[in-house]
Amino acid sequence: MSLTGATRFIGGTVLKFAPYGSGAALNIHGTVECDASDLSPIILTGRDDNLLGEVVDGSTGTPVPFGYGGDYLRFDGTSPAVLKHLRVLYSGGYAVNFANGSAQNEIWHSQVLHGFGLWAENCSMRLRNVLFHDITALVEGLNFNTDIQHLTGHTFWWSFIYDAGANPGTFTMVNSI
Repeated sequence: MSLTGATRFIGGTVLKFAPYGSGAALNIHGTVECDASDLSPIILTGRDDNLLGEVVDGSTGTPVPFGYGGDYLRFDGTSPAVLKHLRVLYSGGYAVNFANGSAQNEIWHSQVLHGFGLWAENCSMRLRNVLFHDITALVEGLNFNTDIQHLTGHTFWWSFIYDAGANPGTFTMVNSI
């Protein structure tokens, strides 16, 4: 699904993605606002996750790590994305794909669990107070800058940071484990 213009996510929203290979994704071509909090996050998860949101038709009730959607959120264009209070589970593609050129993107107070990490391409990314657990890699991409504070990471399957671009960017990390 493609969203243009201004996109607003409301806390308590649960978005469920079809199994991997379905191409299920949100492609955002514009600005995004996250109106959420620690107690009412925005949740992106797999169809079979019956613990969060409504039970959907076809659900097995047993979610599979790395098993759903393509890239859950993909940002194209040039607008920066500031994402706050996300809980992303079981992504079969990247949890968030920042393919938005030279934009300064941010993720605050969020969790990425049991799936792929982040993709960044020719942009900058700021991560603040983010938990990653059981993921492929924290960040993969091409020619990106990363500024991290207060990150907790556990179980990275492939790599922590991987920039395959011809001009790899800078990487800064403070107060993280």
